[in-house]
Amino acid sequence: MLKLGKRLTFDEASVIIGNHFSDIKDKLLNTLQLHRLSENQPNNNHLIIASIDQKILELKPVPFYTAVSINDNKKYLKYLFIPLSIILFIAIIAPAILREGTNSFFKYDEYIAPKAPFSFAVLNKNLTVTQGDDITINLKLSGDELPAEIYVEDGKNTYKLQKENISKFNYSIKNIQSDKKLVFKGGGFSSSGFTLTVKPRPELLNATATLNFPAYLGKKTEQVANVGDMLLPEGTRVTWNFKTGQSSSILFILNGIENNLKVEDNESAFNATIKNNSKYSITPKNQYVTLRDSLSHQITVVKDQVPGITVEEKPDSVSNKALYFSGQVTDDYGFSRLSFKYNIKENNRIVSSFAKNIAIKSNVTENTFFYFWDLKTASAKPGQEIEYYFEVADNDGVNGAKVTRSEIKTFKQPTKKETAEQVNASNQALKQKVQSAIRLANTIEKESKKVAESLIDKKQISFEDKKQIEALLNKQKQLDEAVKEIKEQNDKNIQQQEDQKQTGELLEKQKQIKDLFDNVLDEKTRELLQKLQNLMNEKNKDQTQNELSKMQLDNKTLKNELDRILELYKQLEFEQNLQTDINRLNELAKEQKELAEQTKNKKQDNESLKQKQDALNKEMKDLKDDLKNLEEKNKSLERPNPFENAEKDVQDIQKEQQDSKDALDKKDSKNASQKQQKAGEQMEKLSKKMSDMQQQGEEMENNLNAKELRRLLENLLTTSFDQEKVMLALKK
Repeated sequence: MLKLGKRLTFDEASVIIGNHFSDIKDKLLNTLQLHRLSENQPNNNHLIIASIDQKILELKPVPFYTAVSINDNKKYLKYLFIPLSIILFIAIIAPAILREGTNSFFKYDEYIAPKAPFSFAVLNKNLTVTQGDDITINLKLSGDELPAEIYVEDGKNTYKLQKENISKFNYSIKNIQSDKKLVFKGGGFSSSGFTLTVKPRPELLNATATLNFPAYLGKKTEQVANVGDMLLPEGTRVTWNFKTGQSSSILFILNGIENNLKVEDNESAFNATIKNNSKYSITPKNQYVTLRDSLSHQITVVKDQVPGITVEEKPDSVSNKALYFSGQVTDDYGFSRLSFKYNIKENNRIVSSFAKNIAIKSNVTENTFFYFWDLKTASAKPGQEIEYYFEVADNDGVNGAKVTRSEIKTFKQPTKKETAEQVNASNQALKQKVQSAIRLANTIEKESKKVAESLIDKKQISFEDKKQIEALLNKQKQLDEAVKEIKEQNDKNIQQQEDQKQTGELLEKQKQIKDLFDNVLDEKTRELLQKLQNLMNEKNKDQTQNELSKMQLDNKTLKNELDRILELYKQLEFEQNLQTDINRLNELAKEQKELAEQTKNKKQDNESLKQKQDALNKEMKDLKDDLKNLEEKNKSLERPNPFENAEKDVQDIQKEQQDSKDALDKKDSKNASQKQQKAGEQMEKLSKKMSDMQQQGEEMENNLNAKELRRLLENLLTTSFDQEKVMLALKK
């Protein structure tokens, strides 16, 4: 570099290199010579440059070791024996000299502390801690000479360690946030550096929830910040959104089910539909820390409650088959429908059903409703049962509408026999009330006559007379009430007979009798009672006597009118019962023939056919009893109807029915069908016979009414002529 001494030329150097490397020899020298030649002939050097490139390719890299000859240098190995012997001797006698001397050479970038008469040993198995945690470092000294105090160099600060005993010390660090390099010092000596490694702690910085409520609730979506415990309607869709720090994933546990959520850009999310009380926890994680910093919360679910219903039922004041309902339905959110339903059952089996929706407001929590039901629209047959109720359904859009029923009530359509018994009982009650009213009117008539006669010879009304008149007035009031009860009983009886098939003529007679009951006690009678009360208080003897005479006549008229109405009512009752029995007989004949056809075609099993025949046999027995009662009622009339007991006809029918049942017991379907058909035909004949008797009775009644009318007209004419004669005699 300083150009001192003799320098080798390129040619000389190439010769030396060629001598040491046999592969090169004179190739390098030739290349240098060609290079100088190309410089001297710059205009015609293409071939020279090509030759140089070829020489360069031949001068490929040559290993250096080929320049050293081992054999030539073996003679110098004897000079290494002396230094190697010295090194080996030191290694045996004092190895620390070699070890410590070379240590600083190899660890050139570390501080090598001076050798102390004691050693520092950290007892902690692991100097790795999670960010934000606390750690206590336990240090132990060992050696011949131990210092009394130990300090730790923590960055730029130095702290004294807590001494436990002569050889043990500890140092606590709170809320570690980053890695630390610690050096312990004591007695003028320092330890090597100890590195405290801090692993990042995963953090949940923020958690929010979006609440999507079930659509039927009509509530808007809500956002909940810093979400924790929640109170939710059933079926709410919850979407949790998380913001994290130093986290790679989130462990979200819902009701014991683990869900690993991936964190991207420090954000993650999870959603679920909550239907029951739930518990959830949120645990952020990363690849370093397995410790959990979990947040656990409770979700309380408010279930959709079942709807409630209350119903009040009131019968119609006119018809016993008309019902009025009023009620109220309640729910926590709203309703989907309110229905009135009824089932018609026969032998504990539903034969038909009906449902009708009632208009209510669906988006309110309370509704009041009213409903009218005419039981006649149900068209239940005799003996069938109607069970009816109201049914309300809420608008639960999560689990489906929940239904609540009102109390199930029943109405039993009486059988034909029960209907007849009820009608007969009501008729009997009416007749008894009429008879009682007749007796009371007769009593008032006699007593009023007696009191009136007692006042003839008296100048004024005495205290005893007043008491007797007051007793009469009380009895007259009782008679008024009795007549009212008779009218009400008659109206009730008419309602009971609404379902019975009656001819137009019977309905007209029923209406006429009703009019008679309604007018049997007119307003003049009530005025008479009030007038008599006033006269008695005024002690007006003469006028009181006159009014008592009027009372006597009025009650006599009332008694006679009630007698006449009672007899008309008995006649109507007989005709109604006769018509009912004819109708029943026609229906029995139809059913008997239908059963004969079923038996013939074997459409049903033998046991079912026997049960139906037994039912018809029982119906015929009941009809036989009714006909016997009808005969007795006819005999009790003042003018009995031309009614002949059909007992022999009934017995013939019953024999055919029994024969058909016996044939069914023997599984003789053909014979049974013939007997059933014959029984049905006999029923039709008996029905026609009774209809003829009914028509004959009506004709006889019409003739009697005509005779009565003729006699009445004759009496009026006779009376008129007699009055005319009296007037002429008075003029003379």
